[in-house]
Amino acid sequence: MDVCSHCFNDITLKAHIESISDNYDICPQCGSNGPIVDVGALFDVFFGLSRFYTTSENATSVLFSNRIQSDWNVFSHGNSKFHQQFISEVFKETAPEYLRPQKWIKIDHPEIKKEWNLYADDIKHSNRFFFARPFRDIQLDRLYSLLEETLEIGERLFRARLNTFGKRYTKRRMGAPSKIDANGGRANPQGIPYLYLASDFETAIAEIRPAKGQSVTVGYFEVLTKLRVVRFSKMSPFKLVLSDSEDDLNLSKINKVLEFIMHKLSEPINPLIANTEYLTTQYICEEIKRMGFNGVSFPSAMGTGMNYALFNTSDYCICRTTKQRYISDISYNIK
Repeated sequence: MDVCSHCFNDITLKAHIESISDNYDICPQCGSNGPIVDVGALFDVFFGLSRFYTTSENATSVLFSNRIQSDWNVFSHGNSKFHQQFISEVFKETAPEYLRPQKWIKIDHPEIKKEWNLYADDIKHSNRFFFARPFRDIQLDRLYSLLEETLEIGERLFRARLNTFGKRYTKRRMGAPSKIDANGGRANPQGIPYLYLASDFETAIAEIRPAKGQSVTVGYFEVLTKLRVVRFSKMSPFKLVLSDSEDDLNLSKINKVLEFIMHKLSEPINPLIANTEYLTTQYICEEIKRMGFNGVSFPSAMGTGMNYALFNTSDYCICRTTKQRYISDISYNIK
């Protein structure tokens, strides 16, 4: 059975198929003209993906092909018969359990939360500078490299500030605070200023939580040099499977660690306890800065876009212009 890169949604998997294919033709599955491979060439990557899963009596029986499509949106077209036929061809001689309905679930790894809680309690309440580092059985520096993204020269980012007495800020006052004025944040320790930016106009405003009737200044920032940023967002499982990680590393645990850090960077924090709660993610960001990256990005807790925390900010971005906006209404979803 032959397939092509157009049969799949996952960018990493598509690139892998293109890199190993030596046949460019019309795909018998989707009719696209592109690089063709036999499904046997994809056994290793899909066997790696299977290591993210186990079975549970509390789950509902489902085909493995449906499970991975639901979790990762692997296939590009909605033909479930093709999904099952593909998985059947991949695993038919080695793992027949993937060919029939099973109570599949992603491996949970509750030990990750326990290890994080021990680390958080230590750094917040026992040892501020000599604490128990989290996830010591995983090479986090290698994982951060897998999450690297590049901000290109000329890319536009945004920062918002609440106006004082309704007066708009100038461009010069839209940058990072001074060392004296830098309060501890989600990424930066107190006294060490980072430049917090957002991927879009609306997210920048949402992040500062303005009240109805207030006015804000939004600065339009331009990236001046290529920036290496660790992006904490949902990652392709195939990126882990195809990485040069050691064979004995647990791929599903690595993925869970990344999801956990992303959650901690993005979750809303009560401002009354933020000084101690932020210590855990401040350490993570300090470690990333030590590795030579220029910043981190993570999903906004308040808006729909991404947040960026850039280190050594004066060399990276410049505010080109500002605009003033008034908050006319606010909506809340209550649970």
